[in-house]
Amino acid sequence: MPITALVIACVGPMCAYSAPATSFDTLAQCERAAPMIAGLSRAGMVNALWQPTSDRQRTAFQCIDGTTGAVLLSFDSDEPGHYKSLTD
Repeated sequence: MPITALVIACVGPMCAYSAPATSFDTLAQCERAAPMIAGLSRAGMVNALWQPTSDRQRTAFQCIDGTTGAVLLSFDSDEPGHYKSLTD
């Protein structure tokens, strides 16, 4: 089953939304790659000659079944304890 990651990465008041064109083969691959994708997005925002007014960071992602559209796993750093795998 192809799995897609929907990633939200924020630094200060600016956020970037991304969904890589390449799908993952397993939920574990998505779970490991999504935070790295968020980190790269944040680095790109800060390196774009932009100085954030705040150093607050947020990472959120969902791993989605590419066939059915079902959310298999979700994470949001703004919500302590929010780490949900729907396959458990």
